[in-house]
Amino acid sequence: TIRKDYTAATILYTRSCQKLALQMLESVLERAVKYDFVDLAADASKLLRMQFKRESANIEKCQIYTEIHRKYEEKKYYESMAAEYYETFIEDFLVKRSPNNETSQKAINLFNKLHPFVNMVNTSAFYFYTYGILLIHLFSVNKIYEALYQCNIMLEFLEANRNTNRSVILNLITQKMACLTHLRVNDTVEINKILVLFYKYRNANDFAM
Repeated sequence: TIRKDYTAATILYTRSCQKLALQMLESVLERAVKYDFVDLAADASKLLRMQFKRESANIEKCQIYTEIHRKYEEKKYYESMAAEYYETFIEDFLVKRSPNNETSQKAINLFNKLHPFVNMVNTSAFYFYTYGILLIHLFSVNKIYEALYQCNIMLEFLEANRNTNRSVILNLITQKMACLTHLRVNDTVEINKILVLFYKYRNANDFAM
């Protein structure tokens, strides 16, 4: 997998097998960028930047990897921040359970704080955490129809991104099932569709792994 390749490349790098290590790191970086492995893209580009910085004859490559590293460190920062917010509010919501205006207000405030960066960060993880916080807001004030609508929008967006990890899709499917149950939806066609989707992702391999 890509993470194993990165580990192997770093081992070769520390053992002074620079040529092979750099080839592997460039391959890892290419796949990390393609599949939104933000942490790996940041780490691999850092090592590549450091190596080409030592080679004064390769200033152009050093500049390229410096820009990539800066870009993915920024993405990594925003993803980490969004993940921390999301996990905090999920825990808060699960403890309180019943509709809670305080949780709702905090969630919508954080969503408004993160939302302007969705297009800039442009990763499926940041999108999920940001709109997941919006879902918490909706659930906290018992706006289940609106939450169901938001689940559908998120599923459509994240399914279209083949770099989305299946655990994220399964999380949203589960939340959509909860909405349908709460609303007592008896539409067998809709229920069968969501069940088919659930088993599709439960039995699949993680994307890009």
